[in-house]
Amino acid sequence: MYHTDILLSRGSIFVPTILLGVAITVLDGVDPGFAFRLAGLLDVLTCFLLTLIGTAPINATVLTWQPSEPPKNWRMLVGRWKQFDRARTWMAVTAFALFLTAMALKLAAH
Repeated sequence: MYHTDILLSRGSIFVPTILLGVAITVLDGVDPGFAFRLAGLLDVLTCFLLTLIGTAPINATVLTWQPSEPPKNWRMLVGRWKQFDRARTWMAVTAFALFLTAMALKLAAH
């Protein structure tokens, strides 16, 4: 149950972030930070897709494993999960930096 809750909570983080990113990008219109907001939003969307096609399927597979008898390819799967997770982490950091840059440009313009 605990692991399922963690998997479900990922959507509760991404969906509001994506919706707010779209709303802010559209409502603020084209200003000095627009390109950075748009790039940040695309970054968050890509991060979400990496979760859907990368880490989430691996997590679902891991939940079926017997702790006393992991599959023979468990190290390979863990390695793939780490690669996806590193990519998602760097994308999230990059998106944050892009959103901060967009805000700084907007504030500097006023």
